[in-house]
Amino acid sequence: MIIKEIYINNFGKFNNFNIRFNRGFNLIYGENEAGKTTILNFILMMLYGNNSKSTDINQNERRKYKPWNNEPMRGSLIIEKDMVEYKIERTFNASNTTDIVEIYNLHTGKKFDIPSPKEPGKFFFRMGYESFKKTLFISSEAMVIDDKNDKGELTKKLVNLVTTGEENLSYKKVQNNIDKKIESYASKSGHKGLLVDANDKLDNLYLEFEEGKLDEKDKSSLLSKVNFLTKNEESIQSEIDEFREALDLKAEKERLIDTKRDFESKKNRLESQIKDEEIERMKIEFDLAYKRYNFEVLPIFLSFIFFVCGILINQLFYLVSILFLLFSIFKYFRNRIKNEKIKENIKKNLEIFEKKRAKNQSELELINEEIKYITKAEQEIDYQLNELGYKSLELDYNRLENLNKKKSEINSEIVQIKSTSKERFRGKRNISTILSDIELTKKEIRKLEKELSLLLKTKEYIKKSFDEVEVDFSGKINEKASKIIQKITNGKYDRLYIANDFSISILDSKTRNIKEWKYLSSGTIDQLYLSLRLAITELIIEHSSERILLLDDIFIRYDNNRAKESMDFLKDNLDNFSQIIAFTSHRFSTDNLDKINYINI
Repeated sequence: MIIKEIYINNFGKFNNFNIRFNRGFNLIYGENEAGKTTILNFILMMLYGNNSKSTDINQNERRKYKPWNNEPMRGSLIIEKDMVEYKIERTFNASNTTDIVEIYNLHTGKKFDIPSPKEPGKFFFRMGYESFKKTLFISSEAMVIDDKNDKGELTKKLVNLVTTGEENLSYKKVQNNIDKKIESYASKSGHKGLLVDANDKLDNLYLEFEEGKLDEKDKSSLLSKVNFLTKNEESIQSEIDEFREALDLKAEKERLIDTKRDFESKKNRLESQIKDEEIERMKIEFDLAYKRYNFEVLPIFLSFIFFVCGILINQLFYLVSILFLLFSIFKYFRNRIKNEKIKENIKKNLEIFEKKRAKNQSELELINEEIKYITKAEQEIDYQLNELGYKSLELDYNRLENLNKKKSEINSEIVQIKSTSKERFRGKRNISTILSDIELTKKEIRKLEKELSLLLKTKEYIKKSFDEVEVDFSGKINEKASKIIQKITNGKYDRLYIANDFSISILDSKTRNIKEWKYLSSGTIDQLYLSLRLAITELIIEHSSERILLLDDIFIRYDNNRAKESMDFLKDNLDNFSQIIAFTSHRFSTDNLDKINYINI
């Protein structure tokens, strides 16, 4: 991938300005204040924009590079990637969000959509702004790398850039995340965390369990008391029920006695009525016989008497007897019809009397049966009263009142105990629930301990793995940087020793002495750190297709020899990069400009 062309409509001092770059080495020369850094920052802002909100003009590129002609800040950049050219057009506004960015595929002429259109560098170079500046961009201001204040974090970032391509996925970040996770289980102070909370919860549950056992004893004691009182209450209620049953039996017996008395009274009336009716019947029968005697027998009898007297005394009596006989016959025939009607009425009356007698006799029998039943019922009630212990019907109603009062007192005591117990144990859980929670909490603690152990082991393994990668990284850096310093110093120094804080010691090829970097000249120190930066960059882009290197006046403190040796090294190692764009204010002889696209601005 290469940057083929930039066109600046308006950016800082430039307007309607363009540069075409070639594949390979591009050297852009300009005096101080010619705008080299402006062009480089234009490229960076085209690729990544700028989100600085600082009011300091030196910290806010949007303010710093506001067009001098007050026209809108805008421009374009053409990139070739995988044999396809893309044009990025950008109009800069107040922030990345408000910038207008459009990308075109120049082979089709159509707009090209990417995931983060406001930061196209992420798509084309596969890295963010910070990573780009630390790897593919080297300026004279960033030649010295100091890791002392970061406690090795820069080393970790660079290792991560080499291994993952993203410095934000650093070992420290992973380690911090794991440490935060570990502290979420148990803080350093030991007062916070899931595991601490779980153990505290378990301790509280054990305390609650001990309190619960005491409560259970108290509950058992209160329950026993309630049961005892309840039994007493039930016993009294049973006695009350028996007393009420006896009262009911007494009332029933009194009712039966009254009923029996009524039946006996009715019986007496019926018996009296039956007797009266019998006398009346006999009287009717007598009347019937008497009348028959008077109308039929008496005249004949008198005739017979007179007939006998006629025989014994005087024949005149014959005549009288005949007269009586004739009179009787006459009387008989004359009263015969009348007597028949009287007899018929008498018979009817007798039948009525007979029916009434039969009815009364039947009713009397029923009354006798009722009296027998009532007598038997009285005997049954007497038996039940005897069973209940109430032999006498003289029941003491005061006792019932006392029983009810005692029952009420017991019931009030039961209610009081239950109410007090409910209030006392309100919100308190039973033993089984607490034990269940204890087991669940123990299970949770075992789970948390297992997770914490896994996190601690993970942290240990990651540290061990990173230490191994770091050792390998340091070895590779030392090896590559040593080869570079040997070439750009023309063999004067052939070995670099780079510590984790990126401080450098160097091996003098003649004296074989190791010297610390602070005892070297500033030009040599710049060469050492250029060797280090190039070594780091080569490691990072080793397996990448985006091998562009931007250099901002890195030769500014070099003398001619050092500048020539460094330039020769870059030219000889062009195979490591698809494109180098170097801005410089150092003048090179024409001998150093072969194989170079030289541009004078």
